[in-house]
Order: sequence, then structure tokens, then C-alpha cells
Amino acid sequence: MQKSLKHQNGLTLIEVLATLAILSTLLVIIWGVLLNGFNYSKKAQETVLLQQEANLIVTKLTNIHQTYDSYTIMFNQNPIKVIFPDHKEEIISNPEFRYSFYDTSTGTDQLLNQSVHLSDTLSFKLVISPTDNPELIYEIRTTLSKLDVN
Repeated sequence: MQKSLKHQNGLTLIEVLATLAILSTLLVIIWGVLLNGFNYSKKAQETVLLQQEANLIVTKLTNIHQTYDSYTIMFNQNPIKVIFPDHKEEIISNPEFRYSFYDTSTGTDQLLNQSVHLSDTLSFKLVISPTDNPELIYEIRTTLSKLDVN
């Protein structure tokens, strides 16, 4: 009986518990890193989406400003509507976002509430946020002006 006890190869309960504790700690650390990576990726993706939407709005407004002599921009958070001299209307905003326009031509940011009729230059700040996450915002400052072709 004593010979058979001497040649046993196996793990003790303490070795198994120590291995489980080390593996559990490693898994918790790895899981935390992965979860933080996914959260950062989602926030970065939302920020890029806001930037793209702001650039799209500014590009549309720039094209309209360069094409027409005068027009009116109507904005009450959503939708942003452009009214042309022939009374044609175009909605240039996305209902998934909220928009705020600020006139920056005076040096202070003044919220533009209803509409603005443009025929010349406008310096403004566009603040955009998703409707489902209003804490996340993106703002862009720009100036609409016409090129002098003379």
C-alpha cells in the first residue's frame, strides 16, 4: 500500500485553486480592456458620424450660397429648411440629429432662433447632437461668402 502512495502524479486542491484564481484574475483584466475598447470605438464612431453630418450640412449650405443670389434658412432645431426665391423648399437636415445655429459675425455667439435671409456673408457656428444622445455634441465654425468673379 505504501508503494502505491509514493508514485501518485496529480494536482493538489491548493494547486487547482491557485490556478483558478490566477486565470480568473487574467480573464477579468482582459474583459475590462476589451469592454473599454468597445466603448471607445462606439464613441469614436458616433463622433465621426456627427462630423460627417456637420460637414454635409455646411457643404449643402455652401453650394446653395454660391448658386443663389438670395435665400432663407429656416431652423427650429429640426428640420433645417432652405427657401429659395422661387418659393421652392429644400430640407437639408437629418431627423436623427438636433441642430443649433449661432451667428458669430459680431464676436459673440448669438443663437439664431427662427430664420435668416441671406444674400451676402454669414459667419456661424453649427452645433449638432444626436437625438438619442444629446450629451454628445459636435460644433463647427464657418463662414458662407460669395466669390467675387469680377
